[in-house]
Amino acid sequence: MRLPETRRLPPPGEAAEARAVGKWEAVREHVGKARKQWVELLRERDIRAAVSMHCTYWFCVSGAQFTILPLYASQHLGMSPSGVGGLFAALACINVVGSQPAAYLSDKFGRKKAMVPGAILIATALGAMPFAETAPQLAGLVGLWGLGACIW
Repeated sequence: MRLPETRRLPPPGEAAEARAVGKWEAVREHVGKARKQWVELLRERDIRAAVSMHCTYWFCVSGAQFTILPLYASQHLGMSPSGVGGLFAALACINVVGSQPAAYLSDKFGRKKAMVPGAILIATALGAMPFAETAPQLAGLVGLWGLGACIW
């Protein structure tokens, strides 16, 4: 039995150096493999379009949902923290409830045809958000956003 606790260790300097070199070689090898796979994938037009759409979507969502929405709701509309939390809860509930009907529509009409209306609904909600002057208006836009997100 060669348990790690009973194994003879090489001199301290050699072991650390060997581990460091081996670790970086392994990292370099994995990065090289991943790069080759991404280059191969990105040669296809549909994959490039899907990756671009997803990057754009997450850029907008992370900026708008996690930064602008709470600030706008609390500072401009005077909503309480629990009211802002309610908006996030409503958005999550719409996504959960709407995911199955949206999946059905996606299966029936195709993924590309389902993405376009979802993207239009999200863009409409985000574009109209600065014009919301009351909390119910903002809640309606968040509902529209959630509907678009589950279709997306």
